[in-house]
Amino acid sequence: MTGWDIQEALSSYTEVNREGNKLLAMSFVKDMTFGEGESVPPNSTFTKVWRIRNSGRETWPSGCTLRCT
Repeated sequence: MTGWDIQEALSSYTEVNREGNKLLAMSFVKDMTFGEGESVPPNSTFTKVWRIRNSGRETWPSGCTLRCT
């Protein structure tokens, strides 16, 4: 998956939607499933899993999720 930035996506969303405009922060740790550049057969259903870490000062809201759609 190329062409997008997890941190930028998370910050953009929370900048608009989080009370007080406090930005959440995160760090990518590693791919848990498919690595960068690995392919998936056409028309396949799959789940992509990343390990991430809260690298900021703010606690993430309960039920916080990260999704690529």
